[in-house]
Amino acid sequence: MTLILSVGNVAQVVMVGDRMLSRARTPTDPDANKLGVLLCSGSRWAVGFSGLASIARGGAVYFRTHQFVAEALADVAEPDH
Repeated sequence: MTLILSVGNVAQVVMVGDRMLSRARTPTDPDANKLGVLLCSGSRWAVGFSGLASIARGGAVYFRTHQFVAEALADVAEPDH
């Protein structure tokens, strides 16, 4: 189970969450992360997810949530040039 907590005030925002990805209650990727930050020219966004981190078929991973979120945000972002 993933728990993501966020708190903010006029000076700062803090978002915390666990990082462990597991399959059948066994940790799978010690370098994984369920939180990220998107920096824009006029704003900063904290992004987190819970639920399925990846989907595999036949032992091969064909969908990764962190990659999907990053690509979706990049696709809707206005170019800075």
